[in-house]
Amino acid sequence: MATIVARHERWTRLERPRTLLLAAVVIGWAPLVLIGVGERLVLGRVEPVLGDVSVHARLLVAVPLFLIADLALAFQMRTTLSRLRDEGFVAAADRGRFDQIAARADQLRGALVPEVILFGLAIVVSLATLAGLRGPAGAFQGSSPSGGGVAGAWFALVGLPLFLFLLLRSLWRWGIWMVTLVKLARLRLVLALGHPDRRGGLSFLTLPSMAFNAPYLLGVSSVLCASWGMRIHTEHATLPQLLHPMIAFALLGVLLAFAPLLAFTPRLFLGARRGLVEYGGLATDYVRRFQAHWSPPSQRDDLLGTSEIQSLNDLGGEYREVIEKSVALIFSPRDVILLVIVMALPLAPLSLMIVPVDQLLKKIVQLLIGKR
Repeated sequence: MATIVARHERWTRLERPRTLLLAAVVIGWAPLVLIGVGERLVLGRVEPVLGDVSVHARLLVAVPLFLIADLALAFQMRTTLSRLRDEGFVAAADRGRFDQIAARADQLRGALVPEVILFGLAIVVSLATLAGLRGPAGAFQGSSPSGGGVAGAWFALVGLPLFLFLLLRSLWRWGIWMVTLVKLARLRLVLALGHPDRRGGLSFLTLPSMAFNAPYLLGVSSVLCASWGMRIHTEHATLPQLLHPMIAFALLGVLLAFAPLLAFTPRLFLGARRGLVEYGGLATDYVRRFQAHWSPPSQRDDLLGTSEIQSLNDLGGEYREVIEKSVALIFSPRDVILLVIVMALPLAPLSLMIVPVDQLLKKIVQLLIGKR
């Protein structure tokens, strides 16, 4: 076990997360604002990039959230792998293979070459943006910083590469965990049939999915909603025009978070069927022994208050509430709903751009007092 912890110790470098988050904001966003204010005071020129809400959403909201998602994923990955091994979910014959999978994930996560490639890709996109060949980030459309201002150049050369690099690196590291989950699902896992979570005790596998995707998708959603808000402001776009992109993003987010967990569905399904057989046989044997012991009238004098009746009732409750209701999905509808709510949070300020605050308050008051 000490080896597993040592291999994954690099994943939990959480000594100074506040410093890391502060540095990201100071490097990416603060100089952009200071340079823009300086250009306004000295040259009397307002840099368009400063008026783009999506730019501020990238650097002030998304970048910190991407870092938080990466740190949370690192911690939950180590914790999840430790629990799988320590709590006996990995069969003894497959523990060597399990250690190889964990070591490979650790190696990929710490690999330098993929990050260099991702950083190079971010730089290429940023240079194309500076040259005016494309918008800031494709689907994350906003104003182009190619107007020749220093603030726009700073965003294109520093802020945007930082955003794109963290966006891609976080996605790369989540991809490592996705592949790891698929490999783990192929191992001979020892399910805890009858576990209260109704998933063979494996419900904790959803923790990395929620810990990473909640902040990550919230960051992406913030940028998308800010970009959509700019479209509403400049192009007079309407909510129905944005409805399809919103739904598509929500579906992609749910798939990104929970699709890897579907690899465990066949094993959970077979485990649930096996639980019905095993617990059914146990219940049959117990009931017959109970009847054989207490059916004779001569034995019934001591029946009142015996613990065997309570055990019979507990066994029946376990069978009805856990075994019969076992599910083949590790994640629950509540997990999906919670993630969708998180992704929808940035829609609140976006809705205020579509419906003015005074009109919204008026409609709420009318609903409360029942006025048509």
